Amino acid sequence: MHTVPEMMQGSRKPFTYAECSKCGSLQLVNPPEDYTPYYTGSYYSQSAAVEPLFQPHWKGRLKGLRDRWALTGRGLWPALAAAVLPGADTALYGYRRLGLQPHHRLLDVGCGNGKLTYSLYNAGFTGIMGIEPFLPQPIRYANGLHIRNEHLHQHTDSGYEAILFNHSFEHLPNPKAALQCVGGLLAPQGKLLLRLPTVSSWAWQHYGVHWVQLDAPRHMCIPSLKGLQALAAKHGFVVENIRYEGTSLQLIGSEQYRMDIPLYGDKRSWFEGNTQLFTPAQIKAFEKQAKKLNEQNQGDAIAVVLKMA
Repeated sequence: MHTVPEMMQGSRKPFTYAECSKCGSLQLVNPPEDYTPYYTGSYYSQSAAVEPLFQPHWKGRLKGLRDRWALTGRGLWPALAAAVLPGADTALYGYRRLGLQPHHRLLDVGCGNGKLTYSLYNAGFTGIMGIEPFLPQPIRYANGLHIRNEHLHQHTDSGYEAILFNHSFEHLPNPKAALQCVGGLLAPQGKLLLRLPTVSSWAWQHYGVHWVQLDAPRHMCIPSLKGLQALAAKHGFVVENIRYEGTSLQLIGSEQYRMDIPLYGDKRSWFEGNTQLFTPAQIKAFEKQAKKLNEQNQGDAIAVVLKMA
């Protein structure tokens, strides 16, 4: 058992995780009855306004072409846009392995207010829909993107070429039920992409209960690679490929937690603008180390593509 304090918001309320004796995966054993306080409007996936990021119109179109290059790696104009305006979300490069086509139907599960979902829609993948259970009401963006406020088990559409869990799978209370549900929503040749933290990482071994990606109590199940493969196999999936994509957050955030500094709501936090907490040289070293950990298959976050066996 591991006792982990809630530190993103800084409440420090303790939560208990059980570690599987067979695979090392972690499971939250005392989830709160009401999760609403842990997903307030200030929660990072719901707080940032989306549409202004794609304004003015010319910049939105340029970002759409750039992001299409990240997603597909095809097209002269998208390649030029990527050269002129770098900085596409790294997740989009991970999605390239799905072989997505603009006409494909996609479901983004647990998408928050849809920032990443919006990027795909803006890049021409207009068959995408997002669902987020903690939204107070559905969102209909001016460009046509629709984000529903519903849970996965409430979703009745099917025939999706790809279902995406962009750091949302670890928030589910029952990953077994989620995979069973997903199997009924995918098209016959559809694929599932899970982007999530993993205990099969240097950061968990090094920082233990101070590892920022534990994120108690929002992260309810954090798998090991062995545990994830076993779970997938039980529900008719096989792992097609794995991409390591841990960032410097695993180092910056975990070092802060060691110092008892929350991520947000505390002026001492580097994430609240305190540039004195770490020197520029330290931040650069953290970024370099995160890249090296990914190269060594020890990064604390992975993107896993699953397909039906």
